[in-house]
Amino acid sequence: MSSPTSQTPQPPFPNQPATPTLAPEPAGPGLSEPQRLINVFIAPSKTFEDIKRKSRWWVPWLILTLFGSLYILSVEKKVTFEAIIDARNAHLSPFMQRAIEQMPPEQKQLMYQRQINGFRRGIYTGGIFILLYGLLAAAVLTPTFNFAFDAGIKFKHALGVVFYGSLPRILWIALGMVVVFVGVEPEGFDMENPVATSLGAFLGINSDNRFLYRFLTAFDIFFIWIVVVIAIGFIQISARKKIGKGAAIAAVGGWYLLLMLCRAALSPFF
Repeated sequence: MSSPTSQTPQPPFPNQPATPTLAPEPAGPGLSEPQRLINVFIAPSKTFEDIKRKSRWWVPWLILTLFGSLYILSVEKKVTFEAIIDARNAHLSPFMQRAIEQMPPEQKQLMYQRQINGFRRGIYTGGIFILLYGLLAAAVLTPTFNFAFDAGIKFKHALGVVFYGSLPRILWIALGMVVVFVGVEPEGFDMENPVATSLGAFLGINSDNRFLYRFLTAFDIFFIWIVVVIAIGFIQISARKKIGKGAAIAAVGGWYLLLMLCRAALSPFF
């Protein structure tokens, strides 16, 4: 008679095969910064998935700041701020033009100089405005996705999505600098839309309908690209619920169009 200890223990459910226990896959080291930057353009989901691992945002902010400053410098050297201001004043509303014409020469010259100084300050302070843009966009989009889609998104992750998602703008700036260095006439040059990649190009900067021109410039290939990439980013960092791509694009694009409508409405006065 064999002892109890020599018997092989039987599984509680003998008719079912035992399920082997799998060891969890080790987490990878994540993407390097160059990989993050490149994937924004070729595989954005990988970059935004990595943002959940480490939500840094300052590298794309620095790149956007550098490109913005270089663009303003190129405009100053090749077109001049004086020519830009003269061209802009020609497109102000009739009320604003009459107000400028009625100014005393000293006051008009002071206003002119302040505008030139404002352009020059933009070379050094542009990064502050880019940072404020990122903070505001993240502050608006985070509650939008959390309330509308129950996404459970953290602000720090949203900030990374906004800055990395805005990187296609550097291609737009690079094309703008090419246009500037090739040579442009100030009367037909729009510093805010130097490349004919928007619907506003069909009207042209000299259009009398300033509202329509500014609104149509919102439909730009590069800015639509940015809206889509940022929407993909919010889908990827959603912690609770899977969000449809169409719904995410509508949420980001809706805020973008609202901003562009406000900008277009104010364009005849500023």
